[in-house]
Amino acid sequence: MDTSALDDIPLALPALTRAQKLQSHAANEGFDWRHVNSVFDKLNEEILELKQAISNNNKHEIEDEMGDCLFTLVNLARHLDVDADSCLRLGASKFERRFRLVEMHHQQNNQKISDSSDEELEALWQQIKTEVVKK
Repeated sequence: MDTSALDDIPLALPALTRAQKLQSHAANEGFDWRHVNSVFDKLNEEILELKQAISNNNKHEIEDEMGDCLFTLVNLARHLDVDADSCLRLGASKFERRFRLVEMHHQQNNQKISDSSDEELEALWQQIKTEVVKK
């Protein structure tokens, strides 16, 4: 095969952008899931494979399966007609705002985050999520 529908996608693109373009080009050739539920099924399959790689404690396998999970999530974003990079930026921004509030809470109480239990951190996180939504 001399040419591919994927030939014009630069390797230098950011990974999320390149993944979305690879999937879009393949879809234009007819290689695509017909229903968004099929993408969810694939994501669930990939998550199970990632869990298995983690239980095998194999770093190479974990990286491989994590890549498959991320690639499938990008495909899901494409199916939902949203930009994966923009979604990740929104998620990271939301995390940053909330984490800063966790830090502020601990600073005001002269505490270290690392001294809080998982349960305390989860309760605080849920409280912050609720308060931020109200604002």
